[in-house]
Amino acid sequence: MKVFLKILFGSVLCLLLAYVPVSGESIKGDNYSSLDIPVSEFGFRGIGEDGKGTLYVSSLLKNGVFLLPNGCRTQECSSFIELSPPLSAPGWVITLPYGGAFVLQRFGDRIVFVPKNCMESACTKTILLPNRPSYPSGGEFDPSSGSTWVSDELSNQIGILPEHCYDAGCMTFITLPSKDSHPSGLANDHDNGFWVTEKKGDRIAFIPRRCRTTSCVKEYPIPSRSIKLRPFSPVSLGKDRIAFLVGKGSAVVIGDLRSGTLAFQFIPVGEKIGKATRILGGDTDSVVIATKGEYTHVGRLRLSKSCLASPDGMRPDCADFKSIPIPRGEPFGLSRGRHGYVWITLRNRDEILRVRLEGPCLSSGRSFPSSCFTTLSFTRSETLYHRKYHQEVSQ
Repeated sequence: MKVFLKILFGSVLCLLLAYVPVSGESIKGDNYSSLDIPVSEFGFRGIGEDGKGTLYVSSLLKNGVFLLPNGCRTQECSSFIELSPPLSAPGWVITLPYGGAFVLQRFGDRIVFVPKNCMESACTKTILLPNRPSYPSGGEFDPSSGSTWVSDELSNQIGILPEHCYDAGCMTFITLPSKDSHPSGLANDHDNGFWVTEKKGDRIAFIPRRCRTTSCVKEYPIPSRSIKLRPFSPVSLGKDRIAFLVGKGSAVVIGDLRSGTLAFQFIPVGEKIGKATRILGGDTDSVVIATKGEYTHVGRLRLSKSCLASPDGMRPDCADFKSIPIPRGEPFGLSRGRHGYVWITLRNRDEILRVRLEGPCLSSGRSFPSSCFTTLSFTRSETLYHRKYHQEVSQ
C-alpha cells in the first residue's frame, strides 16, 4: 500500500509540474534550465500569396493556417486560424487571384476555404470530402473556368470545385483508370487539361478539360530507370509539355507530347545541390527548383533546346543554383510571389523564406547575397527542464 501511495504521489506531482504556470524568470531559479530542442514547433508546410497580397502558411504542428496581410512580414502582425479536427495535417495551399485560399487537410478528410479578408475561423467554409478516408495532397486553380482541382491520394480521384462551390454536393469527382494510383499532384496544361502524377503507379495521367469520367482519362507509364520513381510536384511548361520530380528528387523529368507520343527526358539533379523537394514552373524555358542537402539551394534550371540536348544531365551553364546559409533545411512549400520573389517553407525550421530570383541575385557566386533573401522567423516558446523532477514545462 505504501508503495502504491508513493507512486500515486509521484504521478500527481509530475502532473502538477507539467501544468505549472510559467512566468518570466521567476520559475527558473536554481532548478530550471532552458532546453534547446532541435525540432520545429510550427511545422510549416504549404504557402501561397493570393492576388491581394495576403500570404497563407499552413502549420502542421499548430493545426492551422497563418495569414500575413499585404505588407505584413512578421509574426506579430499575422493572424492564426485554428482548424478542426485536431491533428488534421494542414498541407497544400491553393491561393486565388481574386483573394482567398483553399487549405487541404490531409488527415481531416476535408478542404477549408478562407475567403479574402477572413482572419478567423468563423468566416471559413469547410468542405467535407465524401470518401473516407481521404488524403487531399495537391491542387491547382484553373483561371479559365474559375474552378479548383484537387488530387486525393487515398480515394484515387481528382475532385473539381466549380467557382463559388463550398460543399461536396457541387463537386465533381473523376476516378483514375488504374487502381491505387495515389495521385500526388496536378498541373494545368494551359487551357488544354490537367496533368496528374501517379505516385504509386509510376505513371502520369492527362485529363482533358471537359473530361468528367474515367473513360476519357489517358495514362502514360514513365520509363523505369532502376529506381523507385514515385513522381511528384508536376508543373506545366506550356501546351503538351510537363516537368516533374522522381526518385525522391534525384531527377527532373521532362515530358513532351507535342509530337503526338509522350517522350520523356531525365535530368539528374547534381549531388552538390542535394535532392529536389519541389519544382515550380517559371516559363516554357525554365523551372524553379528547391533542394535539401548540406545547405538549402534554390535556383532556375533552363530548358532550352541546347540545354536539353546534353545526354549528361544538368549542364553547369544551364543551371543557376545558389545556396542559402541555412544548414540542413528541408523545403516543403514553394510558390511564386510578386516582384520576382518565390516563397519557401522549411519543414524542419520555424522560418519562411522569400528569395529573389532575378537580375544580380542570379549572377556569379555560390550563395545568395543577403539583399536577395529575407527570413521570416517565428518565435518558439521556451522549454525549461527541472533538474530534480526531470519534468519539462513551456513558457
